[in-house]
Amino acid sequence: MASIGREGDRRALENPCEMKFTDRESAIGKERDRTLRSKLAAFVAETGTRKAAHLTMAASSGLARSNKYRGAVQNEPAADD
Repeated sequence: MASIGREGDRRALENPCEMKFTDRESAIGKERDRTLRSKLAAFVAETGTRKAAHLTMAASSGLARSNKYRGAVQNEPAADD
């Protein structure tokens, strides 16, 4: 997981980013949701950030919209962004 931002950045938000490459929409299941939340918690603990941490998921074919475990992901850039 990589953090998007610069040293000395004063924004009140961190955006750790998870990348996923696949030829179809990605779905987040129960176990993957648990893993993503664990990675986000580890990011906050390791960096010691006091900023809000919002997980960004960059998936080549997007995330499945009907997935009930999408809650861990707060931002999903579109392929044309």
